Amino acid sequence: MGFKLKTLSALVLILITGAGLTLAQADGRNITAITIFVYNDAHVSHSELAAAERQASLVFREARVPIAWLNCVDNRKMSEDCHRRLQPNEFVVRIVPKGQTSSDLVFGVAFLAEDGSGKYSDVFFDRIESTRHEEGSSIASLLSAVTAHEVGHLLLGSHAHSPLGIMAPLWTKADLRRIGMGALRFTPDQSSRMRERIQEWQTHADTVRLANVRRID
Repeated sequence: MGFKLKTLSALVLILITGAGLTLAQADGRNITAITIFVYNDAHVSHSELAAAERQASLVFREARVPIAWLNCVDNRKMSEDCHRRLQPNEFVVRIVPKGQTSSDLVFGVAFLAEDGSGKYSDVFFDRIESTRHEEGSSIASLLSAVTAHEVGHLLLGSHAHSPLGIMAPLWTKADLRRIGMGALRFTPDQSSRMRERIQEWQTHADTVRLANVRRID
């Protein structure tokens, strides 16, 4: 699922996903962090990728959604973790070199089933590079914003777009300036809905674990 970035020449941005391992307090409840498995097929520099992940983490921190990152390229020690079956709170983002859509206005895609569930998204790095000079935005700031938008789709499901904020389907020049300042965020309603879905996944996982416990006297 993509979205368009509206400037004098319309653009579009999308991106990454994840699930996690730590705990955070949200709405009076502890929720498990989501961890994002990142596949850097486009060979984004380590410094830019790290900066994008830090900035995206801040966006989710303000929504009280804790994020953990697992970079799965060029790290053999993590290969086993990166190829195991995903848990409910784990997602995959793949940064690919070139966009795979017919329109240059699409910067990425989140893959959602009919019920709105999904685990995977692609980011088209060539299209992020082509907008890096718009309103002074850097690769790291654009990558972080697109990542947050796509993770938002995976956490919120279908119909996640909103008129304002980081989940807006059309990003204006003013939005680009806010991205450059790290000021584009989720709405309070979106933040609450993401935490509720994570709590549901966590409760379901805890129930399954308890069902598998055997009592030994």
